[in-house]
Amino acid sequence: MSWKVIKGEGVRNLHPFVVSCDEKWNWFWGDNGAGKTSVLECVSLLGTGRSFRTQQPNKMIRSGGERLVVYGESHDGRYRVGVSRSADGAVEVSVNGERSQRLQGLSDIAAVKVIEPDIMESLEGAAVERRRSLEWLMFHVEHESRDLLSRYKRTLAQRNAWLRHNKGEIAGAGGTPFDLSLGEWGEALGARMEALAAAVLVCFMNFLEEGASTEIRWRSGWKKGLSLAEAMMTSLESDRERGFTQNGPHRLDFDLMVAGRSLRHGDWSRGELKYFSVLWQLACVAVLEGNKDVLVLLDDVFAEVDEIHLMTLLSVLGKLKAQCFLTGVAIPEAIRRTMSGEGKWFHVEHGKITPA
Repeated sequence: MSWKVIKGEGVRNLHPFVVSCDEKWNWFWGDNGAGKTSVLECVSLLGTGRSFRTQQPNKMIRSGGERLVVYGESHDGRYRVGVSRSADGAVEVSVNGERSQRLQGLSDIAAVKVIEPDIMESLEGAAVERRRSLEWLMFHVEHESRDLLSRYKRTLAQRNAWLRHNKGEIAGAGGTPFDLSLGEWGEALGARMEALAAAVLVCFMNFLEEGASTEIRWRSGWKKGLSLAEAMMTSLESDRERGFTQNGPHRLDFDLMVAGRSLRHGDWSRGELKYFSVLWQLACVAVLEGNKDVLVLLDDVFAEVDEIHLMTLLSVLGKLKAQCFLTGVAIPEAIRRTMSGEGKWFHVEHGKITPA
C-alpha cells in the first residue's frame, strides 16, 4: 500500500495542501521551520492517528484553529482514509466511508516507521530506546504477537499497582496474584523479541559493507538460570519496597556489535552512529515487509552522514518495497545527481508545499 494523494488542513503552520505522491520516493526540502516535518506528521496521522512529535493532539492544530483534517487515497484504490482531531481531544477516523473513533484499524492498513534526527539514541541511548524497535515489530508482525505484548504490559501494570498498594507488608509464600501469568507471558514475549532481534541482525548484516562482522549481546531482563516466575519471587520484597517489577522482558537490553565494537561504548563518530542506527531501523522494516506494507518517514537523515554512507542508505531504501517520505534542509548534491528523475520533489516554504 502506498499513498497516491494526501490532503491536509489545519495542521500546524501548513497551508491547506494537496500532495500527489510517488509510489516510492517523495522528497521535501526547505528551511528550518518551513513545515517539512509537519508533512511527515500528516503521513503518520494517516497510519496511526497520532503524531510522533507530541502526545498533545491540540499542539498539532494550527494556531487559532479548532481542528485538523488529513485525508489519503492509496495508489491501488483500496483505501480512502480520513483522520480528524479537535482541540478538545475528540478524534474521528474514516476508512472507506466507515466512521469510527478508534485508531486501531489504521495500523492494520500499513505500518509507519519514523526515523528522526536523534535516531542514534535508538542504539546508544537508554535501554527503553533499544527495546522500542523490537516492540514496533511485535506490534505489527502478527496479531498474536501484538496480543502477547498487550497482555504482558497490562498484567505488568496490574502487578506494579498491587506492589504499590501492598508496599511494606510481609510477603506471603505465594507471591503476587499475577506472577504465574506474567511469568508465562513474559518468557514467551522475551523469546519472541530475541528471535525478532536475530532476524533483524541478519538483514542488518546483509546491508553492511562486505566483511563487517556483527553480533548481538542479549540480556533477557532477569537472572540467567531462573524462570521469570522464580526471578520475580526472588525479588518480591525488593519489588514491594520499590513499587515496581524489576524482572521481565520490559527490562531486557542488548548491545549491537559491529567489527567487535559496541555501538554504545565503541567510540564511534556521530555520523557513523547515525548511519548504523538508520540501517538498524531499515533492517526492522525489511523483517516486517514479509507480513505487512510499510511507510518509511525519514526526517533530516542527511545531516552528519557522509556521502558514501548516504548512498548506501539510499541503496537499501531502494531495495525495500516501502514508500518513502524524506525531508532535508539541503539535499546533498550527490543525492540530487543520483536521484534525478526519481520520485517527486517538493519545496516547503513558510508552510506552503509546491512541486520542485
